[in-house]
This record gives sequence, C-alpha cells and structure tokens, in this order.
Amino acid sequence: MFFNTVAYAQEVAPVASKASLFSSFLPLILIFFVFYFFIIRPQQKRQKTLVAMIDALKAGDEVLTTTGIYGTISSIVDTNTFLLEIAPNVKVKMAKGSIGSKVNQDIGTGEQSTITTPKSSKEKPSSVISKKSSKL
Repeated sequence: MFFNTVAYAQEVAPVASKASLFSSFLPLILIFFVFYFFIIRPQQKRQKTLVAMIDALKAGDEVLTTTGIYGTISSIVDTNTFLLEIAPNVKVKMAKGSIGSKVNQDIGTGEQSTITTPKSSKEKPSSVISKKSSKL
C-alpha cells in the first residue's frame, strides 16, 4: 500500500504587524468617536437638563406632558407623582417622568404662553366632523 499522492507544504502566512492591525481598527475607532460626540453626548446633556427641570418643578408651574396635555401642577404628591390640573376642577394624578417640558415665558413680552379655548359652549370648533348616514 503505497501512497501515490504527494504532500505539498503550504507557505506560512506572514504575521501581521502591529501597525497594520491598528490601521484596520482605525475606521471602527473613528466611527465610535463620531457616534459619541454627535449622538450619545448631546442626548446625555438633554437628559440631564430634563431631569434638572423636573426636579425644580413646583406647584403652579405650567407644563406640557409627553402625551401633549397642557396643565398646571396643583400639588406634588410624592417624589414621583403630582396632581396636574388640565381644566378647572379637573385634576389628574401623573408621574413626573411624563413631563415633556415646562411652558416657557415669551422672552420679549415676559408673558406666559396661553392656550386658546372656546369661551362658550355655543362656539363651534374649527374642524367639524360630519356624520354620513349609510343605508343598507
């Protein structure tokens, strides 16, 4: 039993130098720094300012919730909840984490921003939904 095949030795691949190893990771490192300075760091700053604003809230402040509801804080229940008055004699218990922003004062006039609502029940809203009767 003779083996008629010839075994060929493969050439040994040269060992990668440290300079080529660094240059292969350089684009990955640059991408990380770009993401950090343009995405992660600004988001951390916004989060810190939001937490500071929420901690500084007190009764009487007008706020906008993350769901789009404007209201006035009537009282702070505990460290995580407060009562939000969204209409006269309508109070809702909400979590502090639901605050999106504090309603700012106008810089030029010093007056607080207001929301316009109909003054009487006879006024119609600007968009009226009409019902169509369907016959079967």
